[in-house]
Amino acid sequence: MSNRLATSRILLRILGILLILLSLYYILRIAVRPLFGGVPYNVHLQPLITTSVTETLWTILWAGPLVFLAGGLILLSLSFRYVHIAYWSLQIAVWLVGLTAWFAFNHEFTPLPVNPTWLIITIIISLLLLVLYKPVMYLLPKLMRP
Repeated sequence: MSNRLATSRILLRILGILLILLSLYYILRIAVRPLFGGVPYNVHLQPLITTSVTETLWTILWAGPLVFLAGGLILLSLSFRYVHIAYWSLQIAVWLVGLTAWFAFNHEFTPLPVNPTWLIITIIISLLLLVLYKPVMYLLPKLMRP
């Protein structure tokens, strides 16, 4: 039984690390897109390099690579033995997915979306996890030790 447990932990760690690397790849691809991508032949490269950092951060939020980061965080935290790490990773994952959904389900790209539905849902889920702290802490070890 210990061999099966060790292999499931190793698989969770490998999947978690792969999802985190995938999210970092997408984030870096978004960050360097103005430097290399989509340059017509008759346009100089200098105006494309001088893009705003905040515009790049909003694009990262809007494009959605943080969902992969959240999934990788959950899988990686479930591979450890500490329940508190898994709980706080679950909270962080809820916020990452909530912020991504808040920006992604808006129909226009604005710094502050006008539809706060996903932000309200994120706050409710986060508060629900906080209220149900004891039952969640009781169930997480059962998920972590199959």
